[in-house]
Amino acid sequence: MTRLLVLITLIAVAGCTATPQAYQAADREALFNDALFPDYQSRNIESMEQVFALNKDAKEFVDEAVGVGRSNEDKIKLLSRAVFNRAYLGLKYSNEATATASETFNTGVANCLSMTIMTYSMANYAGLQTQFYTVDVPEYWTRRQGVSLLNGHVNLELKTGESTLGSNVKQRAVIIDFDPQEMRNLFRTHKMSKQQILALFYNNRAADALIASDFVLAYHYLNAAAEYAPMLDDIWINLGVLYRMKGEYDLAEKAYHYAADLRPQSYTVYENLAILYRAMGQLKKAEKLDARVAIARRDNPFYHFILAEEARGSGDYERALSLYRKAIRLDNARHEFHYGMGSAYYELGDITQAVKFLERAARHATLEEDKTRYRGKLSALQSGVR
Repeated sequence: MTRLLVLITLIAVAGCTATPQAYQAADREALFNDALFPDYQSRNIESMEQVFALNKDAKEFVDEAVGVGRSNEDKIKLLSRAVFNRAYLGLKYSNEATATASETFNTGVANCLSMTIMTYSMANYAGLQTQFYTVDVPEYWTRRQGVSLLNGHVNLELKTGESTLGSNVKQRAVIIDFDPQEMRNLFRTHKMSKQQILALFYNNRAADALIASDFVLAYHYLNAAAEYAPMLDDIWINLGVLYRMKGEYDLAEKAYHYAADLRPQSYTVYENLAILYRAMGQLKKAEKLDARVAIARRDNPFYHFILAEEARGSGDYERALSLYRKAIRLDNARHEFHYGMGSAYYELGDITQAVKFLERAARHATLEEDKTRYRGKLSALQSGVR
């Protein structure tokens, strides 16, 4: 059965050497076809101000958290603590909940992008400097209403802004990351602008509209996303998905090729192209692309590792073990892989195997803090305390 692939969160922009100025009117004319969606501009979408605005209650939350007359370093500590307490006690994580800053604060349901947007707005209100980052995680998917959704990740750096040339005062920074999985530390990060984050917000909303078969709204969101971050390949992949769902195969192919030119190492675009070629009856092209994608993913230990983490997080420990084994076969030196194996065995009640892999994790760890952490877990296991 043919799968529909929709990018729903964030893909790193590494590998794009072009600048947004390289996106010309001719590109838009070739890639967007307003005649297919004549009333798209009548559909309301959020402005940048609406996405990042804090309501009165959210501002009061920040005021109460940081107090008056605090240093920026103290503000970072106090705001971070308050946001994480609210996140873990009052917020419900939902991968499909892309929300504005105020919506996230009010409803308590959000994904990592929405929680990061909310924290950014709170930090700015508190007078702190900020920097968005996207995390270069391997491609992996979740399922929603029969649709495969590609997942990514962002986080936020809070900075004191107190560093000056010739000064002894050093700028301090804290990374705010709402994903508890420590694997995020394994991957490269890349700076993102506020405009790029807004484009990702629009891209997520476009994916929601695609799933709901609201093609006109999806088109409007993708138009807006391209205005703010035209060099982000996932926008053009989603545009290709939209055209394919509309039966506009030639336009879909153009959009996919544009995305591939921006980021040649994106296997998702080639998988989408394979799906398109099957729909067009070009089976040899589809099979060639499928084989290329399968080989690349098969040989990537982090691809199997991130799938294992997903399986462990959802309670499918046997599948997690199988995937961890694949990752370890490809790279036996990563302590995180062995720790994952040990954790899955623990959840299955196999303490002997859990201890064995925790010992391996401690042995392969290069940082003393990791070694200490693993030894602490080993001591707890061996003493019968979780």
